[in-house]
Amino acid sequence: MGDLVETVGEDAAQHYRRKLDEAGTLRVRAGELMSAFGFTDMARETRESVADMLWEAGLRTEPPLGGSRIRRRSKLKLMPANAGLVEARYAINPVGTAMAVVGGLLFALASFLPLDEPGGAFARVQSNSLIQHSEWWLLIVGAAIFVVALRSYTSGQRKQATSVLVLSVIAVGMAIYVAQNTGLRTLYPIGLSGEPEETGAGTVVPLGIAIYVAGAGALLALLGGWTMRTSEIVTASEDEATQRCPTAQRQSSRQRASASTADIDSTSPDE
Repeated sequence: MGDLVETVGEDAAQHYRRKLDEAGTLRVRAGELMSAFGFTDMARETRESVADMLWEAGLRTEPPLGGSRIRRRSKLKLMPANAGLVEARYAINPVGTAMAVVGGLLFALASFLPLDEPGGAFARVQSNSLIQHSEWWLLIVGAAIFVVALRSYTSGQRKQATSVLVLSVIAVGMAIYVAQNTGLRTLYPIGLSGEPEETGAGTVVPLGIAIYVAGAGALLALLGGWTMRTSEIVTASEDEATQRCPTAQRQSSRQRASASTADIDSTSPDE
């Protein structure tokens, strides 16, 4: 009985394969598809058996036939098994990735380094870092560059490499803005109350090391992001593609078909 179910299923799968080759696109209701394979129920296990047999014939459904929301009247689209499953991968340049990662780290580190260079009457500067001025954006953008660059390299996705490039452009703009913001470098003497005395003209001091490190990190990340963006595409092999093992799926189909047949036989009276 199990061999009969498998034979009917193989014939039905080949029938739909021919119809798809002729029509180009094919839509069918889930109940109609199940009936063609000799099944009257819509149990998930049975639907997965039909999905396996379709896969062996080089077909699959969208949405997946084994999904939890599939009902008898659900409309399914039949398509080749590998359609849309193989995603392009790129060999992301490791040198570009390293530059982006180091650049992101330097840009984030700049948040903690001295913002102003003490000089003249100011031998010491209070709140002399961007973090102390509540400027968290350098830390956030630097960390984002670091994380996205690593993800792009491990996943082989050039879209994420583009994100590194965009973040690096933002980082360059932020570094320029901070460097030109004289308000962050205008110092006033500290009064007896512990607060700056801003009644007189302040003194604009030279840039501290934080700005130079931020600029270097942003430019390094920008160069790294551009290098990552120009990486070569890698053709996915059959082993890398999202595919099922035909032998394993055939055995699974036979086991489920046999179990389904056994259930039918057990309901018959024993004469």
